[in-house]
Amino acid sequence: MLMTHLKSVAILLFAACLTSCGGGGDAAIDRSDMVARVGKSVLTMPELMEKVPYGLTPDDSVRFVSAYVRQWVDARIMGEVAARNIPDMPSVEEKVNAYRNELIMMEYRRLMYEQNKPAELSEDSLKAYYGQHRDDFRLEVPIIKGIFVKMPDNAVRLNEIRKWIKSGSEDDLDKIEKYQLTDPKAMEYDYFADSWTDWGKIAGRMPLDFNASPEMLARMNKDFEMTRNGYTYILKVTDVLSKDAVAPFETVKENIRDFIAGTMRVEYDRRLRQHLYEEGLKSGDVEINIDIAQSEKTKNGE
Repeated sequence: MLMTHLKSVAILLFAACLTSCGGGGDAAIDRSDMVARVGKSVLTMPELMEKVPYGLTPDDSVRFVSAYVRQWVDARIMGEVAARNIPDMPSVEEKVNAYRNELIMMEYRRLMYEQNKPAELSEDSLKAYYGQHRDDFRLEVPIIKGIFVKMPDNAVRLNEIRKWIKSGSEDDLDKIEKYQLTDPKAMEYDYFADSWTDWGKIAGRMPLDFNASPEMLARMNKDFEMTRNGYTYILKVTDVLSKDAVAPFETVKENIRDFIAGTMRVEYDRRLRQHLYEEGLKSGDVEINIDIAQSEKTKNGE
């Protein structure tokens, strides 16, 4: 029903346009399914139907069809007028063809790589690369493991929270989580003792006058606590790696995966280009009448 209504709407709009603008145009054009035309460009009913969003009310359908048809006409009119008035259209066409060819090549290379890409990189291969390039993974900022808590000074169970953080046992950490779940707004709790975290992300949650270093907190071997503006901040640092230390494998694993995959894709692309080039020469589809190798040497100053 909706499609039938939309078709009626589009036809009525087009009929109104013909009435106000005049039929005219090229008599050779098939008008049976035509909604609008600018020069030799034609917008057909099936094309218009594909653009109409599903679920529109009849009134919204009228507005959408009207706006779309007007936008389509405006764009084609601008294009035709521009084409007649740009003095160097061959140059524009050359750029259009070059861009089109580039899009086609990009899509072809993507499809070919998807069909021929190697299996997923194994953990062992990632670790092997990490082991051979450890110096490439120096930390730019300190990273830490630990526990962070922020809660009101007058919180009823503040002393228990202190005790549970100090203990660090699984049971006590479960108690903190359960307490936090009962009233998430009453306490900020971040457990990151099992995963490395940038020091800046944690230090940024402390009061403005907090100036301790992660190394100092790790050496303290006790929980750091400070009170400001009605809140108590507790920070327990269980492990730290300073700036310029070698980053742990788990923190750079995905970067290594992306780098290797990118390198493999570039290499595949190079081999694909070379293969197509050689096949073109062999089949006769490609002819070159200069010494490319010598030209490349000259360009590179060899």
